[in-house]
This record gives sequence, structure tokens and C-alpha cells, in this order.
Amino acid sequence: MSTFLPTMFRAEKFRPLLICSIGNPGPKYANTLHSAGHILLNQLQTARDFETFVSSKRLLSKDWGGGAVSVPRYWTFHPYKVKKYADDWATRRYSEGKNPMDLWTLWRSGSLMNVSGVGVRRAWETWREEMKGMGVEERWGEGLVVVLQDELEEKLGKLTVRKLESSSRGHRGIKSIQACLPKGTPVVRIGIGIGRPSSRDSGDVARYVLNPVSADVEKTLLRSEGDLTDKLLDIAHGHV
Repeated sequence: MSTFLPTMFRAEKFRPLLICSIGNPGPKYANTLHSAGHILLNQLQTARDFETFVSSKRLLSKDWGGGAVSVPRYWTFHPYKVKKYADDWATRRYSEGKNPMDLWTLWRSGSLMNVSGVGVRRAWETWREEMKGMGVEERWGEGLVVVLQDELEEKLGKLTVRKLESSSRGHRGIKSIQACLPKGTPVVRIGIGIGRPSSRDSGDVARYVLNPVSADVEKTLLRSEGDLTDKLLDIAHGHV
């Protein structure tokens, strides 16, 4: 688990990240394998001391496409004093360039999995506009979208990194994102392994991904947070 950043990382330039999880909304689906992205993003928020997720409309006046946003603890939002907030944050944090996580924003989709693309596109457009407005893009370069998704076939808890244009492997949420984001949008996918039922029947697969996960399965998923953080650091530093 990456609790300490090596000295070599501290002086190195890194890219801002918009880390998006996709799944299904509401308590009925919150703890299912199909929402593994949400489960792991929530764990990242807790383990790395990000703010509690709040409805995006409460933060700034822009449309984040629904869902909820979390930022590092030092971010203080003043919905009617955006300029002051931007100046304070830019002065105190990103100009120092010490910790890649200072430039991470967590966004949890609020839409159904199969139509994830619309929200991800709006979140990316809004986030990038805000980063430009605060001078982040000018100093650090264009940011990157990282999508957290569930991944059938892969061992439970195993993380895999792919480019957006790689095969969706039948994942409808990824297909939606591929269809909605403009060509050339900088996106990386992190698949979170959820295994697969022995049956290949579509109905059995649907039940498998939508049933609540057991406590043991959830613990296995949550233990992947350290590996997730390592992979995000690699992505931020351009090693992926």
C-alpha cells in the first residue's frame, strides 16, 4: 500500500486525474459485484483521506452529469466564492507539486451502468474546464480520465489496466463511454476482477453480478485499494 511517496516522485511532474467509478445507483445495487468500481472508489476516498462524497450540484454551479464528487481534504468549496477558492487552492497546493494525489478528483457515477457514458462525458468536460480556470492544465498539462469498472473473467480483486479503445469485452457501461466520449479523449480503464459464475447463461451472469456480495468477497475487493493507488500513481506519472 502506498502510504509514503518516494523522494523521486516528489520532484517529478505528474498529470491531474479524474477518477470515475461506474456501476448502478441506489442502495439496492450499492454492494453488488457490478458496482465493484463504486466499492473500490469509496475505499480509496476513505483510505486516502478525501472529503466525503457529496452531490456534485452542491459544489460548483457547473453540471457534473449527476453522481457525486470527492476531493482531497484541503479543498474547501465556496459555491458563491469560486474565484477565492480557486486562488487559495492553486497557491497552497498544486504549485508545490509534491503529491500526485493533490490533483486527483474522485467522481462516482449516479446513472445506470448501461448509460454511463453521458455522465462521464459531462464530468470530464466540467472538470477540465475547472482545471483550466485554475491554471492547473497550463502548469501540469492535460488531465486524464480513469474509469473504474467491474471485470468478469478476472480473479476476484485482480486489477487490470487498459486503454479506453481496447475491447469492451461485452461491458455495456464501457461501450456507452466509448460511444459518448470524443475520439482522442485521454482515458484509461482499470478493471476490477469479479470472477464469473460457472454457467455462461446470460440470466445466470446477470444474477451473479447483481446479487449482494458476501462479507468475505467485499473484504477481498477492499484489499485491492493499495494496488489501485499504486496503479493510479503509475498513471499519473505517465508510466502506463
